[in-house]
Amino acid sequence: MSRAERERWAMAEEQWPTLQAFMTERLHVFGHLKALHAEIAEALQQLSFDERATMASECRDFLQTFKTRYDDREFLRDGFGVRGELPIDDRGRSQAGLTRAKVVYDSLLASLRREKAEWQPT
Repeated sequence: MSRAERERWAMAEEQWPTLQAFMTERLHVFGHLKALHAEIAEALQQLSFDERATMASECRDFLQTFKTRYDDREFLRDGFGVRGELPIDDRGRSQAGLTRAKVVYDSLLASLRREKAEWQPT
């Protein structure tokens, strides 16, 4: 493991530990959006409201941090342990990883608001 890979893992572990654990342990089909939606829906059923709320707040922070960076693919691989290759981004920019992280965030938000309509990330 290179120094950069270790630094990305440490950054995720420090700033987004709940999100890192979720992505590392529960998401295995990051490349295909339809399969990703199904896997997230199944995984979220096993989490408490508080776990999902913490993860949604961390995911929002992650998206804000990476919205102007273009190393999100490498970060998802090294920081969150996302396996396999992400598809090539059709916009010509290297933000395919952010698109997938946004799917995670949107799924979390929807699951939380089904239980508490006014919920907002902190």
